[in-house]
Amino acid sequence: MPHFTYRAIGEFLEYKEAYNQIRRLVARNPYILRYQTTVNLTVVEGTKNVTRKLEVVHPIGMQCIFFESHQPAAIKYKVATASLIWAIASGVLKPSKWAQKGDLISAARQILSLPEGKKRSALVVDLAVQEGVTTKTVYGRILKATGERLKTRKGKPRKMRYTKGTTKYGAERERVYSFIKEHPEYLVTGNQHKNYYKKDIKGILGLVAPSSQVCSWIREAAVNN
Repeated sequence: MPHFTYRAIGEFLEYKEAYNQIRRLVARNPYILRYQTTVNLTVVEGTKNVTRKLEVVHPIGMQCIFFESHQPAAIKYKVATASLIWAIASGVLKPSKWAQKGDLISAARQILSLPEGKKRSALVVDLAVQEGVTTKTVYGRILKATGERLKTRKGKPRKMRYTKGTTKYGAERERVYSFIKEHPEYLVTGNQHKNYYKKDIKGILGLVAPSSQVCSWIREAAVNN
């Protein structure tokens, strides 16, 4: 976690006496001290190593300093922060569930803990449906988060896609999943099931996605059924 010195914060806020003015601001607002710590910094002076104590501030403490400051740069920061909070609260900005890397790593570890098979595939499909992305994208994100590439039952590396997030027909895919869950009789084998895909399911749901894409969704739904 990065920390910031009084001088660095003061220079960012364009104080003339960067260090002293931040020190006085913190003294007037002692609650900020809980976000401050002192570190020992060793520097070379001449031919000697000299250890000096340096006050550094946690990012939360730095923001508290911005909120207490009346400098133009601090005011701009307050307005930007308020705008961001409003965008999230009003639903204009919706952070992805994958944005929190810790959550992604936790989900990836859970998936990697399972052997190749229906249970692992079902969990991957669940994550894909939840995020509105393809299973290939999930595989790619797991690789990015853990450095481990999932394999198929035959031991071949899974195909993945990084660049595309939400699929073009994300809403239609969810409708297919729901339909298969309610009508498992459509999960048949051989050439017969292909006719069902093209003639029945697309027509019943009024889908515009290609038949090959619909077939892929139904195969994924079958794993989770």
